[in-house]
Amino acid sequence: MKILIAADLHIGANKFKTTDEKWAEPLEELVRYAIDNKVDMVAIAGDLFHHRRPTTWASEFVHRYLGLLEAFDIEVVGADGNHDDGVAADTVSATWHLNGRWASKKIVRHQENLDLNIVLMPWVTPQAYSAKSEWTLQEQLEWAQSMALAAIKEQIIPSAKNVLIGHAMVSYAGGTELAHSPNLQWAGKDVVFDYDALAKNFDAVFLGHVHDPEQLGYVGSSQPTDWGDADQVKRFVVLDTSDMSTESIPYKSALKLLDANEDTQLDAGAIHYDIARYRQDVPAGAEPSPEAVAEIRENLSKAADVVESVEINVERVVAQRVATETPLAAMVPVDAVDAYLRHTSVDPKLAKGVREKFQTVLESAK
Repeated sequence: MKILIAADLHIGANKFKTTDEKWAEPLEELVRYAIDNKVDMVAIAGDLFHHRRPTTWASEFVHRYLGLLEAFDIEVVGADGNHDDGVAADTVSATWHLNGRWASKKIVRHQENLDLNIVLMPWVTPQAYSAKSEWTLQEQLEWAQSMALAAIKEQIIPSAKNVLIGHAMVSYAGGTELAHSPNLQWAGKDVVFDYDALAKNFDAVFLGHVHDPEQLGYVGSSQPTDWGDADQVKRFVVLDTSDMSTESIPYKSALKLLDANEDTQLDAGAIHYDIARYRQDVPAGAEPSPEAVAEIRENLSKAADVVESVEINVERVVAQRVATETPLAAMVPVDAVDAYLRHTSVDPKLAKGVREKFQTVLESAK
C-alpha cells in the first residue's frame, strides 16, 4: 500500500501577495501525482486551511480536488491542525465539509486492515479534553497532554504496523515511553510531545505544524511562508507500507524565493524565481549610486517575476558619550580632547600627535 502524506498546505494564506490559484497549486499537484502514480491513500497532517473560517473559494477548491481523489478510489484521511481547528469544544472546524476520515478534536484510529493501523492525531487543545477553566494554563496543558497520550496508547495495535499522522509540537527529549512530561508543556500555548517516545511506539511518524522538512518527524509545508524558507525544498512524502520505506517528492509548484545580496551570482540560464529581494549592508558614506541600485533591480527583474524590495541598509554611526566630572562642553577645548583621548585609551604617541594637531588648528582659527 502507498500513502501520500502532505502537511501545512495553508490554503488561503496567499503569502507574498500571490493569487489564490498560485498559492494552492501544490494541492492540485499532489492530487495529480496520487492519481498518476496509483497511490492508495492521501493523508493530510493538519493545516490544510489557513483560516478556521476559509473563504468560499478555498473551501470549494479543496472540496473539488480531494473529491477528485475519491473518484479514482483513492482514500482521503486527515487530522485538523491549529489553523483548521475551531478551538472551542463545540465549534466546527474548517474541514467539516470534507469526505473521508478526519480527526477533529480527538485522536482516532483508522485501521486500513489487520496489518496496518493509522492513528490520526489532531492539534491537541485543552478544550478538547474538558480541562477546567479555573485551572492555570500550565495545568490545562498538562491535563490535555496526559489525556492525549492515554488516547494514543489506546489506538496502538501491537500486532499491526502503526503509523502516526498528526499535527503537533515536539521536543527531542530522548524518551522511550509514552509518558506524561511536564517539562515539555511550554511552547507558547502548545502541548509539546516527546518525539523520541512517539517514534519508539510507532513504525512511522509524520507530523505537521513545523514547516521545515529537515526537522525530524515533520513533512514540511507546501509553500514558503517567510524569507527564512527561501532555501528549503518543499515536499510531500510517499510511504510504502510493505517495507515502511519513504520517498520525498519535491513540489514543482512551490514558490521559488531569491534572497539576494552583493555576493549573489545570477545566472540568466539557471533557475527562474517567483519572488526576489535584495539586501546589502554598507558603511556610512559608501552607499551605491541610484544608477547602481537601478541596475540591481533590473538584474533581479530578469531572474524573478516579482521584485519585492531592494534594501540598502546604511550603517549608523553612534556617537560615543564620555562621562567626566565636568561636562565636556564646559571644558576648554584642549582639556576636552585630552578627556576623550584618555577615555578611548588611544596610544600615547598617537594621542600626543592628535593633541598637537588640535592645538595647531585652534591657533590658526584665532
